[in-house]
Amino acid sequence: MFTHKFLLIALAVYYAVVLLPALANPKRFSKAVKNMVSDESRVRMMGIMVLIISMIYLSVQHTFTKDWAVLIPILGWAAFIKGVVMIWHPDHFKKMWKKIGSEHAVAIISILGIIIAVALCYVAKELLPGYEIVAG
Repeated sequence: MFTHKFLLIALAVYYAVVLLPALANPKRFSKAVKNMVSDESRVRMMGIMVLIISMIYLSVQHTFTKDWAVLIPILGWAAFIKGVVMIWHPDHFKKMWKKIGSEHAVAIISILGIIIAVALCYVAKELLPGYEIVAG
């Protein structure tokens, strides 16, 4: 069973795994993403995967609360919307990458993403004391 802390830390690890190589070599990362978004079937397939991930987040908590656990439904609904857009309008991501796919922009986005990953780890560790990671 997934818990709030596990989901936040898993997302932070995902950001680190994807964005550290992007920060190390933004030119190569930009080229790889450009190649990926040029194929509509790949974008649609990624949209399906994003929908599955959003459903995992929303199965843990789909309602909004007044504490830091509100991050789970916000991330879940944002991923759901992104997945739907990826499936229905895959050409949108190709146009978007043309605008923000420069090496400089990739480096800035990578730095911001790594900062977000650190913040997610902090929230999971320090600000969600009542939620524990349960094994088994």
